[in-house]
Amino acid sequence: MKRFAFINIPSQELERPPAAAALLSSVIRSIGWDCRIFDFNLFLNDSVDKQEWIELEQYWRCKIDIISDKTRKKLEDTFDLFQSELNQYAPDWIGISVFSRFSTVSCLELLKYLRPRINATIMIGGHGIGAWPGSLPNVEENTKYKTIADYLKEENYIDHYIVGDGEDTIKELLNGNRYPGIDGLPPVMVRDLDAVPLPSYTSIEPLKYYYTDEPGVYITMSKGCVRRCTFCNVPDLWPTFSIRDPKKLVDEIKKNKLEYQVNLTHFTDSLVNGSMKHFRQLNEHLAELKKDERFKPLKYMGQFICRTQGEQTDKDWELMHRGGANLLVTGFESFSERVRKHMGKNYSNDDIAFHFEQSAYHGIKNIALMFVGYPIETAEDHEYNKEFLYKFQKYARSGSIHMVRWGYTGMFRDAK
Repeated sequence: MKRFAFINIPSQELERPPAAAALLSSVIRSIGWDCRIFDFNLFLNDSVDKQEWIELEQYWRCKIDIISDKTRKKLEDTFDLFQSELNQYAPDWIGISVFSRFSTVSCLELLKYLRPRINATIMIGGHGIGAWPGSLPNVEENTKYKTIADYLKEENYIDHYIVGDGEDTIKELLNGNRYPGIDGLPPVMVRDLDAVPLPSYTSIEPLKYYYTDEPGVYITMSKGCVRRCTFCNVPDLWPTFSIRDPKKLVDEIKKNKLEYQVNLTHFTDSLVNGSMKHFRQLNEHLAELKKDERFKPLKYMGQFICRTQGEQTDKDWELMHRGGANLLVTGFESFSERVRKHMGKNYSNDDIAFHFEQSAYHGIKNIALMFVGYPIETAEDHEYNKEFLYKFQKYARSGSIHMVRWGYTGMFRDAK
């Protein structure tokens, strides 16, 4: 049986197990391979002291160009220990998950160490591999390579890379097939989300991680989005909206509770309520499951869109409460209806007020996402945002508004 070592790397948060590793390890096992997850992010955190970790985080995020000799030695010593664990497993293939552009520097450091020391085929995947290689240490700004993936393959740090969804593509790669997304071929979306095996948290059990209140796991319900907001690139990454069967989602949540003692599900979707039909079905199934005393503590969080009162009524909010809605990361974006309309969001300020009223009544917390400096925003529009803070501060005092997170955005597409 062939062996695949799946490596998770910094910089990522340490609150929950890495979703890609849990999911793709199950996919790899489904074709008859053995797969073991090695979370180097967690391994490194357990191996260095606080100051070394802070310095390395700055290095991974390109805030500093070099690290101190002391931290460099500690990093290399940690690589030695990590390689010993890999050698005991003796993988035929190694896959490195490059979650974002903040994982690219650690990816290069690990590849420089592993490539000459281990006899395995090496591949990488993840959103970070499409980043500009000129951001890497000691790579010239006028580099001829367009992406980090191109650079690493041409410079012989890796053998293969996957862009886009990996659920179908990694099976095709390991079976020796040519398939979209492999080594520069344009990617396609996963064919059937419901056909993907359920994630496995073997060796990355949720209780091992540094959770805030209680252990949790990530679950993907859908890919793509039903909206095309001007500031968002999700439709470019997943052009078609696809969503899983709510009953199968609840089966996964039930499995996580029974096998890993996990009550909290963190949905990775662009919007958990993107499809109101599926969202209602999800809450209905969860509410039914929670009648069983063992599953009563189940709860979920995820990104949410404020909807009109015609689209999402008080009955929906009551169902969400029974289904375990706990924290909604809600993109209100602006309290100026003019700005929101330009973004592609057509709910009213009265709808926002209804959202907070229902959240508070049912004990559901919100992280409110707001923008400042949207390209068409005027001083008058900004006054509306200030009004937002005063108008709804009672919900912040009561805890229904958990946080207001301000950000800046440009535009990915023209307003329709």
